[in-house]
Amino acid sequence: SSFSFDDEGVNPVWLIGTDSGGNIDSAEVNITVESGITAFNLSTAATGSQCLDGTTSFDLTLDGSETGLEYILKDTLDGRVVDGPITGTGSPLSFSTGNLAQTTTFQAFAQTPPASGNAFRLGGTINDFASTGSQWSFDYTQGYTLEFVFIGNTEPSNFYNTIFSLGSEFVNGNATINDLEVYFQQGTRSLIVGHGRGQSNFQYSQFASPASATQVHIAIVFDPSASDPQDILKV
Repeated sequence: SSFSFDDEGVNPVWLIGTDSGGNIDSAEVNITVESGITAFNLSTAATGSQCLDGTTSFDLTLDGSETGLEYILKDTLDGRVVDGPITGTGSPLSFSTGNLAQTTTFQAFAQTPPASGNAFRLGGTINDFASTGSQWSFDYTQGYTLEFVFIGNTEPSNFYNTIFSLGSEFVNGNATINDLEVYFQQGTRSLIVGHGRGQSNFQYSQFASPASATQVHIAIVFDPSASDPQDILKV
């Protein structure tokens, strides 16, 4: 059996064991799933009727937080992240809804921040990118696992918006030749995972576009040795 935080609480399962002599026995056991994160209440001081004409915003207060976590505010109507991440302090936190033009609801979510030394966060402007100081190559044919979180996606103003690129040439934020590239396609906003751009063996796979301005957590596993073609590239 496998469990997630949706199974929080006591879950009865059957445990079956077999010894070296082939004897089988079973027993019912309870598996307790604990969230490990304290739930806090989100509220606003605003009262009475409000004019939602696109010019009014509201402050929301989370009545507590935990250190070691960071918190984001999501619009549950479309899943957009409207504020955060804000670092937990052990005390209440304040969020802003941004200007509202329609009735909606909000939820605050806690998440673990990127581990030091294993991830980095860009400042949030459209043209932010990171690149290595010199050219290098990446042998994707050996297989890889790539995981990242971003808020997207923005309609590309040129041919595509690069999210991640590894390869031998990256000029002014545009990958012209590379071994591995993840990007949004112009027009369709489709998520593309490509291998060997600018080379004769360029191949890519296309996936549905994530919702605009929604926090997206993507894990990509490439295993060229997989026996089932559908298992070679998983997103």
